[in-house]
Formats: sequence, C-alpha cells, structure tokens
Amino acid sequence: MIRQNKIRLLQRLSVRMVCLLLAGSMCGGMTGCSNKTGNPTETSDSTANIAGTEETESTEPTETETEPVYNEDGTKRAWVNSGDVRLNVRSEPNKDSTLMASFADRQEIKILDETPVDGYYKISGKDYKTGKIMEGYGHSDYISFEAPEPPQVKLDIPLYQQTDEKWGDMLLGSTQKTMYDIGCATCSLAMSETFLKGETVLPDELAERSHYTATGEIAWPKDYYWNYNKYNYLQFVYNKLHEGIPVLIGRTRANGSPHWVLITGYVGDGIELKAEDFLINDPLPYGRTNLKQYTDEYPKFKKMIYYCKDRSLVEGSEESIAASEAAAAAEAEAASKAAAEAEAASKAAAEAEAASKTAVQSESSGQ
Repeated sequence: MIRQNKIRLLQRLSVRMVCLLLAGSMCGGMTGCSNKTGNPTETSDSTANIAGTEETESTEPTETETEPVYNEDGTKRAWVNSGDVRLNVRSEPNKDSTLMASFADRQEIKILDETPVDGYYKISGKDYKTGKIMEGYGHSDYISFEAPEPPQVKLDIPLYQQTDEKWGDMLLGSTQKTMYDIGCATCSLAMSETFLKGETVLPDELAERSHYTATGEIAWPKDYYWNYNKYNYLQFVYNKLHEGIPVLIGRTRANGSPHWVLITGYVGDGIELKAEDFLINDPLPYGRTNLKQYTDEYPKFKKMIYYCKDRSLVEGSEESIAASEAAAAAEAEAASKAAAEAEAASKAAAEAEAASKTAVQSESSGQ
C-alpha cells in the first residue's frame, strides 16, 4: 500500500526536479477517480465498516519530512495513516502474532519505542471497537508523524428542489409524471452537474435533453458510474468528497418507494464515519440536511452514482463497469415489467368492476 506521506514526498521531489529542468514553467497535477469501497463485511448503514490492514513485508519505517512532536510523558506523537482500513495492532512485531486491537485511520497514537523492530513500532492508542487504551505493535507503513489534514469538507452546491414552481409541472419523458412527482434524480443530477461544470444547469434544462424510461428512470450521462456496494459506502462517499466529487445516492422506503439525494459534504472527525455527519441536498422540501435523516426515512440501499471523467480510472476494470451497466439495465427492465404488470392488473380490475356493474344493472332491470 502506498502511503499518503510517501506520495507527498514523491510529489514534492518530482515538482522540484521538473522546475529545475524547466525554469519558470508551471507544474500541475490531475485528480484521478478511484473507487475504493473496502472489504465487503456487512455493517449497519449508520457506521462505516473499515476492515483491518494486512501488513506489508517492508521493514523500513515510513519516511517523513516533519520534525517529531513529543507528548508530556516523553512519547512521540504519531497518527494512523491507513486509508480506508484499520491498523492492526499485534502482540509481537510480526503479522502472525495475536491481534490485540485495531486503530482507526487518522487516529492519534503514541510511539512507545522509537526504534522499530522488523518494521513495527510499539504503539499505544484507543481500540476502535472498545475505546480502551491498548498497547502493541503496528506496522510503520501505516503510521505517520505528520498530523492529517482536517477531515471536514463542504462542496458549494446549490439546492434544486423538485417542487419548485419553475419546473415542478414539467412532464418527464412519456411517463405523464411531473418533476414534482418523480424529479428527485433529475434535480440531484442537475445539482451535481452545476458544481462540476462550474455553470448553472437547471433541472428543466437537464430534463429537456435527457431520456427517461417508461417508468421515469433517467438515463444517466456516460461519464457517471454506478456503485452498488452498500457495506462500506460511507468510506467511499468520504473519499469522493475529498476528491471534490459529490455523490448521488438512491434508497427506498420499506414499501419500495424510491428517492434520490445528493451528498455534498462531511463534518465529522474522519475516524468513525457516521451517516449524521454527511451533508445532503434533498430535492424534497422536508428539512432533511444530513444522511441519517434520509436513511431513517428510506432504509433500503439501492445504489450510488458518481462522476468520473476517465472510464479507465474506475477501479474494477471494464468487466466491472459492464457488470454495473448490465445490472442497471436489468433493474430498469424489471421496473418496466413490474409497471406493465401493475397496469395490466389495474386494467383487469377495472374491467371486472365494469362487468360487475353491468351484471347488477341486468338483475335490477329484471325485477
């Protein structure tokens, strides 16, 4: 696993070398589109699941450019730098010894012995599950002596609501349903597009150039991708927000009624990811501003949609993308079939009712 502090060091060295070779030139970078959802170990929707690391074979401590900071008791301050997994803390300095505890990413810890043994530091910190102070050995690849950047992020995204009188009465596709009725996905996508493109994209403008299925499902743009992993989705959303990418999420009520919102920010500590710490723009005007308020009302996970400009950067390869697209097509087909069956059942019920009335009238006329 490549650590964040190593990446920063390599980036600084690369920039210096380029600038020496090309004096006066500008040096720039580009953000990629990763899809790191972690190990699929089931957890509740309100707390992210973060699986423990598998230690590497490296025996060298993590490089750092910062001066060490010490606590009052003489121990060195450090932070867990394990990305979307937890740091395993062992009884001995090797990955085959007993697992004593797990420390969360970004968590502050103490270095009890500054000399690593086979790439492991003896450390102390709060166990992720119990909150108890535990001691043991953690691999240096997942430890940083540089304090992490603030975890909070808030993307400046306007709120578009499907009930707005400017577009609420607009019919979507051939459904005979209005934006007011089924426009949550359209409004969420318009909000995302407005932010990412840096120009206003209103829901009615987006709807005019979009295609809809017979049941009202919008055809998503080609540079948006699906994520169906419900088990570690908070970590995925957290990562995307820090890439500057909002995430659309669709969920349903217990009765199957769907609704989409746009996740726009995070205000927690970055250690234990909770739904209530994620900010949302809700196309319905019911005062929901965080993800927990939404998940309480719509408890069943459906899928997430996010923007990525380069298809090759979506983790999981072309096969995974094709599988997601096939799943989406199957979902749309199933919804269309269910709607057709419901329409047929409704028509049959109406015909039966009409026949019943005719029979009653016939009996009445015969008396």
